[in-house]
Amino acid sequence: MMRDNTPVMNRSKKRHSISIQWAAIHALFMREILTRFGHYRLGYLWVVLEPAMHVGFMLILFGAVIKHTIPGMSYSIFLIGGILPWFLFSNSAGRALGAVAGNKGLFHYRIIKPIDAIAARVALEAVIYFLTFVFFALILALLGDYIDLNHIPILLLCWVGVV
Repeated sequence: MMRDNTPVMNRSKKRHSISIQWAAIHALFMREILTRFGHYRLGYLWVVLEPAMHVGFMLILFGAVIKHTIPGMSYSIFLIGGILPWFLFSNSAGRALGAVAGNKGLFHYRIIKPIDAIAARVALEAVIYFLTFVFFALILALLGDYIDLNHIPILLLCWVGVV
């Protein structure tokens, strides 16, 4: 007969409340990814295609006119620097409103609070749109637009302010 020699966790060890809340937010975050995208890979593509269509439409519509009104700045960088944070704010606010109603059944567990559901949805939107911003910035850099990396801390502070 084999004995299991794995160490037994000390159940009397208490976790700090912040680590419990972090674990709850992380679990809700992973749940939000699954419910938002499911098993369909096309949902991940739509996250990039939706802002790309908006940016492309505005570049075509206003590109020639705005190029002369903002000297010394690329209009395409200006556009993704403005429209993606707007999408982040708009979608975060809209999805946060439904977070409590969408996760009502989970609030029977005393670990999960309504603020955790809201934080998970807003965090998911922030991650999605920040990665989309990085993707578009890399594409614009490859196409020859100059991107100044000295202002990254200010950019991150602005994104935190939007959320």
